[in-house]
Amino acid sequence: SFSNRLSARRGKYRKGNTMEISRRSFIKGAGLAGAGFAAAGLAGCSAMPEESTHEAMPETGAAVEAPSTSWETPPEIIGESLISETIDTEICILGAGMSGVVAAAVAAEHGASVVVVQNKESIHSQGSGAAAFNSRRQTEQFDDEFRSELVRLKSLYEGGLVNHELVTLWLDRSGEAVDWVLDRIEEDGVTAGFDVYENWREADDQAKTCPISAMWGGPDAQGSMAIISALAPRAEAMGAQFVYNTTARQLVREEGPEGRVVAALGEKKDGTYLRVNASKAVIVCTGGYEANEQMRDKYLSHANRFRALSDNQGEGLQMGLWVGADI
Repeated sequence: SFSNRLSARRGKYRKGNTMEISRRSFIKGAGLAGAGFAAAGLAGCSAMPEESTHEAMPETGAAVEAPSTSWETPPEIIGESLISETIDTEICILGAGMSGVVAAAVAAEHGASVVVVQNKESIHSQGSGAAAFNSRRQTEQFDDEFRSELVRLKSLYEGGLVNHELVTLWLDRSGEAVDWVLDRIEEDGVTAGFDVYENWREADDQAKTCPISAMWGGPDAQGSMAIISALAPRAEAMGAQFVYNTTARQLVREEGPEGRVVAALGEKKDGTYLRVNASKAVIVCTGGYEANEQMRDKYLSHANRFRALSDNQGEGLQMGLWVGADI
């Protein structure tokens, strides 16, 4: 497997890291798959599990149950009579995974009032490690030649479909993201062991695309769960509020085609709705659409031979589309 080949060509850990753990054993122990925190500029490095154990997310009404692509048509607006609770805040974040928890921690750190709406009963994230470029903890082997080689290889393995703007974002910002996270979570006993090649030029081309990888581990969790398990309490200590068992259904936009999104509506367990008014921003961190066959058929049909490894249904993307966003 790719994971075994990567481990076989591993060099030594960077000096100064306290977690002695191999990439293969870490992935096996974590039992996780999926993206790293892409919103923060990281590319995920994860293994393919033998069997997916995720349950399907709650259905989103007509948007999922109706015939193919009907989700592109906005549903009826949720009426005021169905709203049982309203919260006013500055920043509303939809989703308490890697992107959502990191966003909450950043916003709270800057003094904003924050409300995070999560459809599950707790924070949840998938992924084991992440590849970074130019973290101050991993800079010895990075140079312009390596950067150019990574761009070439990523384009090659994406079959020419690579988004170069996103690759450039990763190259420019992923090191900063790793440093930001480690500076905070190490206080809570979460550390990262870095797999480093003695000479990346001798590695297989496929392995080069994830050459310096950070594998996270803490006292009670591993992988990306270790990160958010440390950052969520940190955000709460700074005033962020997490609302669980509430599934975001609709975004509320000011009148007019140029109006900003000012609120989000989430369905609670009792069938009523929570309205979160956000004076500064609504940040959508609800994941992709891997488990939504209709959206895959439209946007990712060339990859339909691969099975979904998450329960993401694309609700956040749908909500954005309904208020005029581009996909």
